Amino acid sequence: MPQKPKSNPRSKYGSRRKAMRKRVLAYYDTCYLCGKPVDKTIKTPDPLSPEVDEIVPVSRGGSPTDWNNVRLTHRQCNQLKKAHTAAWAQARIYEKEHGLDTGVTPEACCDAYKQHNKHSNW
Repeated sequence: MPQKPKSNPRSKYGSRRKAMRKRVLAYYDTCYLCGKPVDKTIKTPDPLSPEVDEIVPVSRGGSPTDWNNVRLTHRQCNQLKKAHTAAWAQARIYEKEHGLDTGVTPEACCDAYKQHNKHSNW
């Protein structure tokens, strides 16, 4: 029997999530990961289109409707971050922009990352 696809945990918040997205788009103008302006007229799936990211990912217990947990990003920056920390994504973006991309995974990056991820809490 085929597996049911996982549902998006953000969808259960419906109108609250949409209202939060609208608020974030109105309030912020720059991507919190790369620091560059976000053109809000660009449409998805363009890599530079605006997205709302959870600082603490939903998969790690973050809320998609908590103002203190959401920020504006470019789609490409958000896709790079995935469920990693913002600091990890910011470091990868810096490396790519400065030709320092090592391709190192976060798990192999440093002992601090390994130590940090021994615990389930962020």
